This record gives sequence, structure tokens and C-alpha cells, in this order.
Amino acid sequence: MGVSFVLAFLLALAAVVVPGFLLCTSFGLGWRASICVAPGTSLFLYFAVSLGLGALSVDGVLPLGAGVLGVAAVASAVAWAVRHKTGWHPAIEQPALWVMAVYVAVGSVLFLILFARNSGGLGWFLQYNDNSAHLTSIKAMVDGASTSPVRSVMYGSNVLANQSPLPPGTSGFSAPASFYPSAYHNVAALVLASGVGAIAVVQNAVNAVFTAAVFPLGVCVLLAQVTSGNQKAVLLGSVACGASYAFPLRALVVHQNYPNVVAFCCIPLVCALLVAAFPVDDGGEEPAVGVSAAPLALLLVSVAGLVDLHPNAVIACALAASCFLMGRVVPAWARTLPRRFTSVLLFVGAEAGILVVCLSVWLACLVSPPFASAVGFLWEWTLPVGDAFVQLVLLGLRIPVEQPVLAAMVAVGLVWCVTHRGRGWIALAYGVFAAIFLGNAAGSPTVKRIFAGFFYTDPDRTAALVGLWASIVAAFGLYALFSGVTALLRKAWGRRGECTLPKAVPWAVAAVVCAAFSAGNYGEALAVSSYPKDEGRPYLSPSEDLPGGAFAWQEWELQWVSDPYHALFYRKDDAGFMRRVVAITGHDDLILNIPLDGSMYAYPIDDANVFYKRELTGPDSETSQALRLRLNEYAESPEVQKAVEETGAKYVLQLSVKGPEGANYADYERNRPEDWVGIASVTPDTPGFKLVLSDGNMALYAIEPMPVAKEQAAEKSQGPDRDGASDAAGAGEAPARTVF
Repeated sequence: MGVSFVLAFLLALAAVVVPGFLLCTSFGLGWRASICVAPGTSLFLYFAVSLGLGALSVDGVLPLGAGVLGVAAVASAVAWAVRHKTGWHPAIEQPALWVMAVYVAVGSVLFLILFARNSGGLGWFLQYNDNSAHLTSIKAMVDGASTSPVRSVMYGSNVLANQSPLPPGTSGFSAPASFYPSAYHNVAALVLASGVGAIAVVQNAVNAVFTAAVFPLGVCVLLAQVTSGNQKAVLLGSVACGASYAFPLRALVVHQNYPNVVAFCCIPLVCALLVAAFPVDDGGEEPAVGVSAAPLALLLVSVAGLVDLHPNAVIACALAASCFLMGRVVPAWARTLPRRFTSVLLFVGAEAGILVVCLSVWLACLVSPPFASAVGFLWEWTLPVGDAFVQLVLLGLRIPVEQPVLAAMVAVGLVWCVTHRGRGWIALAYGVFAAIFLGNAAGSPTVKRIFAGFFYTDPDRTAALVGLWASIVAAFGLYALFSGVTALLRKAWGRRGECTLPKAVPWAVAAVVCAAFSAGNYGEALAVSSYPKDEGRPYLSPSEDLPGGAFAWQEWELQWVSDPYHALFYRKDDAGFMRRVVAITGHDDLILNIPLDGSMYAYPIDDANVFYKRELTGPDSETSQALRLRLNEYAESPEVQKAVEETGAKYVLQLSVKGPEGANYADYERNRPEDWVGIASVTPDTPGFKLVLSDGNMALYAIEPMPVAKEQAAEKSQGPDRDGASDAAGAGEAPARTVF
């Protein structure tokens, strides 16, 4: 398992770095900076190529992978030629390679210790509703479905036309012309197609790439731009990156909205390109504001690439860009103006103009049709204003816990940013994200939609934004602490008659600051060795009375929701039963199923050809309705017989009933118990069905040919057999057995 995970991690890292790296280096960026910002450009290439393949009706991951590499090579050659002809020489700070390695090492350790060891293992998967869609989409692409974001991938060319439960003219999430971001699934599908590991291993590896490598390296290169390459300041950011429990690791736990999480992971690298695209020279007597063509071009394509992960990440980048303009570019431009009152008016007018434009665009997007589904969603979560403010200040955010060490460093970092030229926009952006969180936490429904509508008014997503930016601000807090300590040491050295500190001392101070912060911020999670338990399941639901702090709470929550033996839908006993089912049915025979009993994971995890690959999120076909509502009438109903014949269904599957949090749980209509009574009512006594395999309340039935089904129905109408055969057939509670 470990080897498969490492191989999948390396392949996923190559998939998100190599295509963009080729283009970034051809634009003239240094190779180390190119590694850090390459994922944004790679995502754009996946977006563009998948759109083109979709328009040509070319499906599958092989054309996608070949197309991305081909386009990257051609575009890189063109960019190289243009750069040499025009003399582009982009100035972008490059972090040291060893510092980059520290960032990835810290990110990897946090992922493995705080996430992987608590999540049921590298080969297991989390099971809120969203992940069934992600896993199924990934598997469908490998099986030949479309990779395009504007063509569906749920029931595409990976299934036979007669084996989709959706009405004619639809195939997937909705109509074929709808938009659903697919870059996350593209990358995972490419890795899965290589055969290095199972789909759960691959998904965990892709998530690790973005949270343990892409996000840290993005913060690394951003800090390098903002600090003009101050390696000590950049190094201190390595332990602050990911210091908030809310992002990125807990964001992986909640809802499994993985494309949104990995899109947020790319925000720092986009901001780094933004800073590099508009360089400000504060060194001379006359500040200068310029435009660098290469970083600007890469910025634009990276933003476009984020659309194919999640559009609300573009909104977040736009907010950060607005703060950069107002807090960095406009003030630097104003300092170039003559010292007159009219210059003050110009400065105020420019700031006000940017603010008015931003607010106007914000409000216009809120009422625009493309954002209607997101803005219209209202999350039922509200706090009193005072409580919301306290949770923001102490960085408990979504949950009533505190991160005091991080909160202190954020407070110091905000003061540092405000009082040092060129850093104020960092504090301004934090204020904007904090305002979004507060408006969403304490506002009325209208206020929630205005402030956080682009983020589904989801408190976890708005908390993730604050946590993301808190990591960046905390890096400046750590640098302020480092600067204070080194200043005291310089004074002490001066009293001893020494002119300067030895070169090793500042680095030693930086290492001590990193170690002290890490122990204070992350140590509480390792200090808790066990969590409260009960007899019903290994872990109690998280509460305010837990031991430890924020990261301990996250660990407890993760263990609670991901325990393989008590998962919401698909448990270890289901997985074991499905392996035996597939040994009987093979991978091609169609199986009728109830998706929310856990079998919606049977296709991506076990490669079983189940009819319902996810819970129904919209209207289904008449054939589907006949099957899920009246399948138990198969022997008597011509309509049901026709539905079975049209689909070619061979088997009926019933996994273990999970209760209200499992089989009866859904966010959509048509997924209540009464909506599946036709399949759920099949028993060993039902005419037309032969019990093939059972284990407790799990069962697999073979659908008998029509002559046999009618004969069984006739026999049943005449009453039980004299020898009690019916009673024997109905005894389906025996331990695991196979019937042939």
C-alpha cells in the first residue's frame, strides 16, 4: 500500500507540474520558481485540451494525457521563440531549493500524521455525498467517458446507452451542455489509468500532492516575492503553512468537496504570479510600478485553469488581487505623484474607484445566472456576533476551539504587515476574508448570501479561506519574532565588543523559532493518545468536551467519520461482500442496486457494473422508476419485465442497511426508503429471483429468465410446497453462503 501511494504521489506530482513547468521555463522563469507556479499553468492546459477533446467527441484519458503534453511542448516552443525575439526577462524571486524541500517535507509530515493516520489508511476513502461523485467520475474517465467539463462524466460512454437511469438526452449530472469542473478528476484519472494503485490510494495521493506540495510551494514562492527573496523569512513560513486546522487538512474531511479544496491550494501561487506581474521598486528615491509580461500571461492562464477546479477560487483570487491593487500598486503609484493636494485627491479617487468597481462586479455576479445555484444555497449555521468574533480572533472559526499560538502569530503578523511598506495588502486581504467569515457566521440569510454566496454560505469553506490566509500572515508574525530576537542578540554581541553576529546565529534563531512554533501549534494533537469511546462505535461524535485543541478535534472528527467499520455508507463488511459479488457477476453484468446502502461506491471501488452509480440528483427515466419502485413485481408486471429486458439487468444487490445516517440519508428527493421499495422488497421468496449469495442482511439475487419467473409466480399463487421448500428458501439469515 505504501509503495503504491508513493508511486501515485509521484505520478500525480508530475501530472500537475511537468506540463506547466515546460511553459513557465520557456517564458523565462527560473526553474525553481517554475516548479512552484507550474500547477496553475498545467491546470489551464488540462482545461483547454479537455474542452477541445470534448468538442471533437474524443473521450478517455489517453488522448487527454497525450494532448496536454503535446500542447505544452508546442506552446513552450512558441513561447521560447517569442521570448528570444522580444527579449523578455521576467524578474521573479526564486526560493532556495533546500527551502522548497523543507516546505514539502513539513507539508508531507502534516498530511501523514494529522490526516492519513486517522483516516482509515491510505487505501480507504471518506464517504460524504460529494465523494461518490468524484470517485465515480474518475473511474468513468478511465473507462472511456468524456474528460471535458462541459460534457457529463457520470453516465457517459463508459456505460451502455440502455444502462443509464437518467432520461434520454441527459447523461451524468444533468444535460450534456452543463458545466462541471473536471481538472481534479482528469489528474486522478490519469494516475489511476497507469495502474499504480487502487482508486482510493490514487485519490489520497492526489489530495496529498495539492495539500502537501502545491499549497506549501505556492506559499513559499509568494513569500519570496513579497519579501524580495529574504530566505530566512521564507523559511519561517514553512511551519506556518498549514498551521490552521481549518485549511488544508480539515477541508479534506468536511463534505469531500475535493476540487474546491485543491483549487484553494492554488491561490498562493496565483498571488505570487500577481506580485511578480506588477513589480514595485521601492529601493530608489522615486518608486516605480511596472508590468512584467511573462508573469502576467502565466497569471491569466493560471486563473483560467482554476475555473476547471472550482470557480469560487477565482473569486478568492480576485479579492486578493483587489487588495494588492489597493494596498500595494496604487499607494506605490501615488508616491510617484508630485507632493500636492491634487495628488491626494487622485490617490483617494483611485482607491475609491477600485472599491466601487469591485463591489459592482461582486453584486453583478451575485445576481448572474452562472452563480445562481451557489448563491441560492443557504447553509443553516449562525452564531451570535460576539461568539463569531471570538472564534475568528482565536481562530477556532468553524468549531468552538482555539488556536492560541497561531492566533498570537497572526496578530503580530498583521501589525508587522501594516507597519512595513509593501506588506499592507496582505493584512487587507486577511481582513476581507475575515469579513466574509463574519458575515456568513452572524448574518441574516440575505447578508450570508451577499458575503458568502459564492462559497455556498458554507461555514467550512469561509473558514478555510481565513485559515489559508492566516498561514501566510503568521509567517510574517514569525519573522517579526525572529527579527526581535536577532536584534536583541546583536545588542548583546555589541556589548561584548563584537561587530556582527556570526552568520550561523540568525539561522539558528530561525530554527528555534520554527521548532517552538511547531511544538506550540501542532504538539497538542500528538499529546492526545486516545479519544473517548462507546460500545456502539469506536469513537464518540466530536464535542466541546474533547481533550486537546483544534488539531486534536480534527483528528477525533476524522477518526469518527472515516472508521472503516462504522462508515456512513460503505463499510469493511460491505467491501468484503462486494469482492465476492464481483467474483460471481464479473465486471460487465448489470446489477440493480440501492445506491445509498453503500453500493454507489461499488462501481469506482470494486469495478462492479451497478445501475445506480450515485444517488439520484434529478429526474430519472420511466425505466428507472419501474425498477426502483416495482422490481419485486417482476414476475407479474409486463412494464417491469420490459424494463429489465431493456437494461439487460442480471442481478439485484442489497447491501447492509445503515439507518438514518446511511441508506436513508440524502440531500435530494427520490432517495428516501419508499423510493427504492421495488429493489428493497426482493426476498428469497419473491418470484423471478434466485438467491445467489448472502451474508447477514446483505444479498445478491440472480434475475431469472421470464419463463422461470412466471412459473415461480404461478407456484407461489398456489401456496407453499408440501415439503416446506418455500420456508427453506426464505431462510436468508444464515451465515455467508453461496447458492448455485
